[in-house]
Amino acid sequence: MLLLYIIQYTHLLAIRSVTLDKSLICVIILVKIITNFWKHRRESMDKQSVIKIAKKYKCDAGKLLNVLEDVQKEEGYLSTVSLKNVSSVLGVPLPKIYGVATFYSFFNLKPVGAHIVTVCMGTACHVKGAFQVLEALEDLLGVKPGEATKDRKFMLTTQYRKFTVNTARCFGACSMAPVIMVDGKIYGYVNAKKLPLILKEYGWGGK
Repeated sequence: MLLLYIIQYTHLLAIRSVTLDKSLICVIILVKIITNFWKHRRESMDKQSVIKIAKKYKCDAGKLLNVLEDVQKEEGYLSTVSLKNVSSVLGVPLPKIYGVATFYSFFNLKPVGAHIVTVCMGTACHVKGAFQVLEALEDLLGVKPGEATKDRKFMLTTQYRKFTVNTARCFGACSMAPVIMVDGKIYGYVNAKKLPLILKEYGWGGK
């Protein structure tokens, strides 16, 4: 992982070497490497943190769901290391935890962006152009085909995690179809022309 960061940032700054002093380039690379290395290390919740969360819930009924929700709130998604720690702390088999985490759509097993854009794919939205809205989002945010599952259920936009695009079955806002949700805020009657204005509210700088 550390080697990966070294290669990544060396390549990133290579094109700037003409204008930047070599010593300054080395400092920038070193800072970036250390920052991202420790950021990666912090993404997975340690066992003691999971124990602290688990102590909040005395009743066994629904405890697993509550713990998983709290872990995701803390780290942004459910990493493999965190799921293993939850399994160890709660005494629940890891396959069962994975089953729960994959069954509920609000759980994420991959890192997500700072802003979550969810496209409703319910019947009304689908009929009124939800698929076209999804394709427009892919184009505007630069999502590559390889970053999406076959059903387009989950997509990670960029390595900087600015936006994540996913889909949902229904928001219960069929009268405003097609509908999208950004960070919990619903937007109705959405089409490709309206998307840029919506995304700019969340810091999108254009293609």
